[in-house]
Amino acid sequence: MITRAMVEARRVLVGALATAAVVAFMSAVGWVALLALTVTVPFATIVIALAVGIRHLRQDRRALA
Repeated sequence: MITRAMVEARRVLVGALATAAVVAFMSAVGWVALLALTVTVPFATIVIALAVGIRHLRQDRRALA
């Protein structure tokens, strides 16, 4: 026989598991975002530096010609 206390305990357990699942998912998303930033920021910096360098080289060539 299922008592009211057992139903309440099951409801609390399901709620706790759902909360834990959401926290784990958000943590995983956070780690992925952090990893993406640590990869993207240096890569973007290198690309921007190359673009600026190439632009300066082209301008220098035009000035010399």
